[in-house]
Amino acid sequence: MYWLILLPLLLGLSIYLIIKTDPYCSDWLYLMSHIAAILTIVALIITIPTITLICPQKINTFEQQKAYIETHIPKDDIEDAAITSKKVELNEWLYKAQFNKKNLGGWSMYSDKVLELEPIE
Repeated sequence: MYWLILLPLLLGLSIYLIIKTDPYCSDWLYLMSHIAAILTIVALIITIPTITLICPQKINTFEQQKAYIETHIPKDDIEDAAITSKKVELNEWLYKAQFNKKNLGGWSMYSDKVLELEPIE
């Protein structure tokens, strides 16, 4: 979540340097300001949808599939194997997301809600 604070600040600084720097006196600073602004815009284009749309969607999908798996009774061995495979896949995603949130803290793109989720039994 710190990305949503850092990237706009970096973009503002880059734009400020572009405006204040004379392109004829300091070519290097002017060029680096443009490059930093472009890279920051690209990072914002990737980061904002990831934090606001993709990660919450993954959490909701996990919760919905967990509720279905825990209430569903398999009819045969093939269905049981498919459900077991899905449990492993979902729990693997959960452990990775929780590991990222615990180790990266505010730099992780997952919300604190991911730490409250329980693995599928």
